[in-house]
Amino acid sequence: MIKLKTVFITLFFFSKLPFIQAQGCSDAGFCSIGDIKTNGTQEDSLPPNHLFFAGSFSVGQNDINYLNPYIEYGNAFNKRFNAQVKLTSQFASGKLYNNFNLSDAIINTRYLILKDSNKLSITNGIKLPLNNANTKNENDLSLPLEYQSSLGTVDYILGLSYFPKNHWEFSTAIQLPVFNFNDNSFSPADYTPADADGFSPTNKFRRAPDILLRVGYLIKIGSRLKAKPNLLSIYHLANDSYEDANGNKNIISGSAGITLNAGLILTYKVNKISAVEFTAAAPFVVREKRPDGLTRSVVTNLEYKIYFY
Repeated sequence: MIKLKTVFITLFFFSKLPFIQAQGCSDAGFCSIGDIKTNGTQEDSLPPNHLFFAGSFSVGQNDINYLNPYIEYGNAFNKRFNAQVKLTSQFASGKLYNNFNLSDAIINTRYLILKDSNKLSITNGIKLPLNNANTKNENDLSLPLEYQSSLGTVDYILGLSYFPKNHWEFSTAIQLPVFNFNDNSFSPADYTPADADGFSPTNKFRRAPDILLRVGYLIKIGSRLKAKPNLLSIYHLANDSYEDANGNKNIISGSAGITLNAGLILTYKVNKISAVEFTAAAPFVVREKRPDGLTRSVVTNLEYKIYFY
C-alpha cells in the first residue's frame, strides 16, 4: 500500500508541476537505449530475444507536434552480454510543413560487469543517420531542424549504469558526434518574417557533444507493475555553430549548457513474455538557445515489449 501511494503521489506531483510548458528535453538519442533507459536490467528468466514496438508523442517549439514510431530488436547472448538494434522515424506537423521521414539507426551493446543485487553495466553504441537533415518543402527550401527527423551525424555513445540493491539507478553517458553528414541549409531569410519567426539559421549546422546524468528509483508494485520516477540532466558541452551566406562560421552563443528533466517510467508485465511501458517527461531547466530542433515541452511514449526464443 505504501508503494502504491508513492506512485500516486509521484504522478500527482508530476502532473501539477508548473514547468510543464517549459522548453527542453534535448535528447539526441542516448536517453532511451539499453540500461541508460531501462527499468532495471533484463531478468534472467526472460527469453533471450526481444522485439519492442513503440511510438512517442511530443510537443515542440513553434506549435510543432511530433509522432515518433520505432522498432527495436535485441538479443541476450548470455547473462552478461546483449545487443540491440533500434530503427526510428518521425512525423512532424506544424505551420511550415507536415513531414514524415526515417530518422536514425541505433546499434548498442550492454555488458553486465556486476549482475547480482548490485548491478553495474556498460553501454557502447553508435547512432547512424538515415538522412542528411535537409528535407525541403514544395518550394525547394530547406526546412528548419525542428522539422528534420535526424541531426545527420554519426554519434558514438558510451554509458555506465549502476543499480544498487535493484532499486536505485545512477546512469551517466556521453554522446559524441564523430562524422557530420548534416547538409541542412535553412536560412530565415528564405522565408517570410512571419513564417521564419522563432527558427534559428542552421546552414551547415555543427552540433556539440552531450553528457547525461540520470538518477532514478525503481518501485516494484506487486508482481506485475514497476514505476521509476527519475531526474535526467543533459549538459551540452559547447556552443553549436552554422555558416552564413558568406561562408563565415557563426557560433550560436547560449546553445551550450544544461537541460534538466523530470520523468516517470511505468512498466506493466502482461504475462511471462510481454510487457507494456509508458514514459512521460518534461523539462524545468533549459539552455538559453536550442537550435538543434530537439526542444520539447512534454514527451510521452508507449512501448509494447515481446520476448521470445
